Amino acid sequence: MASAKALLGAVAGRFLFRHGEVTSVTKLSAQFTRIDVAGPELAGAPFVAGDKVQLFFPGVGMRTYTPITWAPDGATWFVGYAHGAGPGASWVRTVKARDPVALFGPRRSIDVAGVDGPLVLIGDETSLAVAVALCRAKPDRRVDVVLEAHAADELRDVARALELAHVTVTPKGQLAPAVSAVLTVGATPLFTGRAASIQSLKQQLTGLGGKTKAYWADGKRGLD
Repeated sequence: MASAKALLGAVAGRFLFRHGEVTSVTKLSAQFTRIDVAGPELAGAPFVAGDKVQLFFPGVGMRTYTPITWAPDGATWFVGYAHGAGPGASWVRTVKARDPVALFGPRRSIDVAGVDGPLVLIGDETSLAVAVALCRAKPDRRVDVVLEAHAADELRDVARALELAHVTVTPKGQLAPAVSAVLTVGATPLFTGRAASIQSLKQQLTGLGGKTKAYWADGKRGLD
């Protein structure tokens, strides 16, 4: 049975959502897929690198994704991560060209527009898209990316294919040494991904400051 939130979303979506269409699907690896979307309703949307959108899945509700770029004509694209058996992962595995999409946003998620110095983006597989978005937004700004992953080799290969120049991928639970190795004076750390990993890392590396945006937490849905 559809949840009350999903039913409300279906009604509100007629008035609030932007509607578009999948224009192409490119498999990047076993778990990662590039999904291109476009449509007249997406044209002219205000977008800043680091923003999020929420895609509506009928009968389920919304799931959050990070647009990589957003052209004035409404062309945008996402990197989908298919992990587990949830509706978002199912969509990434089965999406095809010409599928309709309904999305809410873009809206602010991580805003570094006022940060002039280098960045250190810290997270996991769910942080890959925001890392690519921030790197492409200002190619002349140094962005070091440190990610933990269940399949480190796979994520490393996908990150390189997406032209992340300064990326370190570690096994789960080994973020702290890698972050310490790349965090230079004046760099702003951006903590993303799993809430528990962010909390653990901040306990190990105190006094870092920076910005925090948890994308998911164990046993919870719709965190972001």
